[in-house]
Amino acid sequence: MIKEYHAPPTLAEALALKQRLGDAAVFLAGGTEVNSAAFPSAPAHVISLQHLALTAIQATATDLIIGACCTIQQLVDSPAVPDIIKAAARHIFNRNIRNMATIGGQLGSNKSCSNLLPILVALDAAVDLADPAGTHAIPALEYIAGERKELITHVRIRTSASARRAAVERYARTANDISILTAAVSLARDGDAVISPIIAAGGVAKHVIRLAPIERALDGKPLPKRDALERLVASRVAPIADLRGSIEFKRHVAGVLVAKALLRAYRDGGR
Repeated sequence: MIKEYHAPPTLAEALALKQRLGDAAVFLAGGTEVNSAAFPSAPAHVISLQHLALTAIQATATDLIIGACCTIQQLVDSPAVPDIIKAAARHIFNRNIRNMATIGGQLGSNKSCSNLLPILVALDAAVDLADPAGTHAIPALEYIAGERKELITHVRIRTSASARRAAVERYARTANDISILTAAVSLARDGDAVISPIIAAGGVAKHVIRLAPIERALDGKPLPKRDALERLVASRVAPIADLRGSIEFKRHVAGVLVAKALLRAYRDGGR
């Protein structure tokens, strides 16, 4: 049960509060995760980020810089955000949720079936982290895989990454349900050859993962046919069985999603 709500006016005060309260406190942005019945713990304290001016979206000559408290609907509505990120954001099933949920919250909750995290990985996004010692940036994939807990202040996507061919796919039971499996890819082409592909998948491991062995198998070669791609992906993922599907089912669907995304990105840029 939450005992106290804190709304610090500065980043330094927010970080000092978290350092003092430790695991008894969590940061609060949109609240769609912290206030969810599925949230894994009941924090005694919440530290609101609403006064920290972290909602802006800024395009520079080299980067798209997104404040961690930017809502998912802001991503959809902003003319500065690439279409492929908008497409992934729209997969978050409900506009009421998109109006509250934030990009920082998506990273912080680190859900395997996230709709947004695969495309951030596929675009090699970085996250700016803040702690009492200062700020630093790390790849989004490193944050996800390491189950990091530092406060995210911004997400950065290089302009050159946004220009790559990219596509996203998802599988859900209904249009208004959370996704069961997700996929995102980005790549370049040189004639018929796939160049430097990045493939990310959700729902097949504890967190969103990058399918590096498949990237290496495809790099520098023409894209195989769809059935071959599906088999390749299915052989490289190890999902668990649960109420939403068997291991065999999830392997098959993961193969279908990744193959579809690769083909769309390869043929028409995914847009």
